[in-house]
Order: sequence, then structure tokens, then C-alpha cells
Amino acid sequence: MKTIKTQQSGRSMIEVIGYIAVIMTITMSIGHIISSAFGDYKFSKATVQLTDLANSITKAGAIEENYVGIINMIKGEGDGLTDFQKKEGLKMIPSSYRVRGRRIFHAFGGEVVIGIPRTEDVSGDASTFQNKFYILYYNLNRNQCIEMAMKDWMQNKYADLYAVIINGRSGAAWYWPAYTDMSRGSVVCIGKECTLPVRRSMVAGTSTDEDDGQCKDNNSNTIMWVFN
Repeated sequence: MKTIKTQQSGRSMIEVIGYIAVIMTITMSIGHIISSAFGDYKFSKATVQLTDLANSITKAGAIEENYVGIINMIKGEGDGLTDFQKKEGLKMIPSSYRVRGRRIFHAFGGEVVIGIPRTEDVSGDASTFQNKFYILYYNLNRNQCIEMAMKDWMQNKYADLYAVIINGRSGAAWYWPAYTDMSRGSVVCIGKECTLPVRRSMVAGTSTDEDDGQCKDNNSNTIMWVFN
């Protein structure tokens, strides 16, 4: 009887281990599915946030000479700005963003900055950007940077995309062919200036080195979208 009980206990232990292994596998699979779905949700939300904010600023500035006044209202700064204008400025920020005071945060948790492009922000003469504005996303990881950089603006109803600047002036600048300078080689994507739309092979890289692309393997990537 003792021998039989020992054998039965052994078989039970193996079965328990098997059950645990199956449960762990299922749990990991479910966790991966949930994580993937949550990541897709964040990408979708961040994309919608960007579009909504760009459209909000574009529509608000439709009858203005430039975007300076609108940007100042949203940021709550500028000479002669009334409390009413500051409140109206806050209303232009889509409710999907998290806002602390005047600081705006996108779906991935990083800060959002809006402004008027300067020469040091974008390639070219500062006078070229007087009637434009930018939206800048901070603290994007590599995958977030790649996906956000490749957002399709072709079907956008209001905001007219002028350029995409990845990781600042020292990074990569993408322009529509109509806005590029042939002498700089932009049209054939020589160096760090390329023509829109953004290509995955350029932002993600083509080698096994994850730092090979324009979006780096860290959580400090930035993307600036410049709009007309």
C-alpha cells in the first residue's frame, strides 16, 4: 500500500507541475494580448490627440494674420492677454489631453509644447515660418517615435502639415517636395533631410542596431510637427 501511495503522489506532483505550466503559459499569453491592445489604444489616442489639437489651432487661427495670438492664448502668456482670452485658450486644448495648469501631456505621458517655429527649430529662414505653428511631443520611446512619425496626414481635413522634425535640429527633417530646396539634396533624401511622407526604413533603420534609424532606442525621442 505504501508503494502504491508513493507512485500516486509522484504522478499527482507531475500533473500539478503540468497544470501550473499551462496556467503560466495562458497567463503570459493573456498578459501579452492585453499589453498589445493597451499599446494600440495609446497609439490611437495619441494620434487622435495630435490631429484634434492641430485642427483646433488651425480653425481658431483661420481669420487671424498669423498664429501668434492663438498660441499665446493657449499658453496663457503674452502682453495684453485678458483673463477671458486665457480661459478661451484652455478650451482649445482637446479634453483627451491631461492638463496641469498650462502644461499639456500626451497619451504616452510626455509633455506637449506648442509654439511658433524659429530658425533654430526648423531648417530654413525664420521668415518662412511666420505664419506657421508647431506641436512638439516629448519623451517618446523608439516604437512610439516610429509610429507617430509615420502618421498619415493625407486625409486631414483642416491642418496643413508643412514638416516633421524628428529629434530636433540635429535629427531628421521631413518636408513635402514643394517645400524642399533641391540644392540641399532633400528631394533624394541625402543626409538628414527627406521628403514626406515619412518612410519606415528611415525612421526605424535597416540594420540590427536599433539606434541605426532616426528614432533612437531610448525614451527621449521628440517629434515636432509644423503646420501652415
